[in-house]
Amino acid sequence: MIAMRDRIYEYLKRAGKPLPATEILLKVLQIRAPAGAGDKVLEGIVQGDCRFGFSDGVWAATENTAAPSWEAESAILFVESADHGTRIRGAVQFPSGFVWTFDSVDTAYEISSGSVREMMQELGKRSVLAWSDRDLGLFRSLLRSRRLAEWNGEFLALRTVAARVLSRPAGTLAFGDLASALKVACPLECSPEAMARFFAGCLPLLLDLVPTEFRENIRTLRDWISAGRKNADFSRFSFGPEFLRELPGSPGAYVMKDKTGTVIYVGKSRNLKRRVRSYFISSGLESAKTRRIHEQLHAIEVRPAANEVEALLLEMRLIRKLRPVVNLQTKIHVRPDRHGRKNLLLIVGGGENRAAVVYFLNDGLFIGKESVRLRRPPGAKLRNRIKAVYFSKQTKSKIRDAWKMEIVARWLSRNRNRLNWIDVNEAGNYRNVLSLLSDYLSDPEKLCNKVFYR
Repeated sequence: MIAMRDRIYEYLKRAGKPLPATEILLKVLQIRAPAGAGDKVLEGIVQGDCRFGFSDGVWAATENTAAPSWEAESAILFVESADHGTRIRGAVQFPSGFVWTFDSVDTAYEISSGSVREMMQELGKRSVLAWSDRDLGLFRSLLRSRRLAEWNGEFLALRTVAARVLSRPAGTLAFGDLASALKVACPLECSPEAMARFFAGCLPLLLDLVPTEFRENIRTLRDWISAGRKNADFSRFSFGPEFLRELPGSPGAYVMKDKTGTVIYVGKSRNLKRRVRSYFISSGLESAKTRRIHEQLHAIEVRPAANEVEALLLEMRLIRKLRPVVNLQTKIHVRPDRHGRKNLLLIVGGGENRAAVVYFLNDGLFIGKESVRLRRPPGAKLRNRIKAVYFSKQTKSKIRDAWKMEIVARWLSRNRNRLNWIDVNEAGNYRNVLSLLSDYLSDPEKLCNKVFYR
């Protein structure tokens, strides 16, 4: 619809004179409409766009040639995850006021995918504003699930603007704080459409609190936000910002050391660059744990891993071997696993959809792994290993390492909705486990995402 309006506007500008709706519709959109209905059809397309004027039965491009401000041309995005992370839904409000809703759970996959594709065509290269970076991450996850091209336009998190205006840490701000500061009411109905309209209404009020010279575009606004943030003092470390820029975006573990070379903290991530850099941004500097690390930090060592499960196992080995001070001071409080999932097969896809790794969790502990080829049924070696680990009365974990169990349970709790796994207890028997595993291995393209239909 937006593209149609732009084409009509350009046609009227070239014409240089007012024209009847029937002629515009025919010349621009190849639509034949009766004289009486043409104005109504065109009015539905224009939808109150201030670039168009209507008088005495003819339409014209308005004389106001002032360039619209960037915020007036931006789209407002609201996204949320539901149903324990298995569903992504949201809404995009376009400058015309039209709100396009979307939902990853749809009875007709093709219809939903087509709807998102049309929405992306309308979004084009517009700037997108949303409450937080997480909204953008969920939106990109939806696009990947629909096998659509990733959106790479300008993005701004409204929470960072609000944090600068209100002089508060971004991580502590909620929707209600914004509504209270701007003296507006939160929507009674917290639907994606209502929330998108809410943020669209808050945007001009929020920007009114930003100094005029920093409202020119998103870049100048980001500069103003950055100027108000705390910055890490790299003069204290053996590395600088360039070290952070060159970190790999792959899974792995990182080791933080003091000036004497003593290890003070070990961590892991599925994206080393993003995780390590988080210790040196303003929101990270507000964390009590980060401040404790910075008091002693001098050097960082990174150790890439093949995947995030390997990164977790590497982290556990390093903590046990090096006994970092900060790790050992941090208490781990693990809630009991309500679902009782202590016997699992984790299936992690490999590169180029050719191989995968199957990890065995027995009694809540990782006890082994097997590499397998995709697009093939489980081989004899894998079948025998499954039978020995889960369906043999003689196979039990001889040592129950409570420390390891706590770390594994915490990691599973945080990542369960992203992982592909088979609950051996739920499957019930050896034959069912092999059947479920065969389904996964025959679907290599889907192993890079969570497979929800099982």
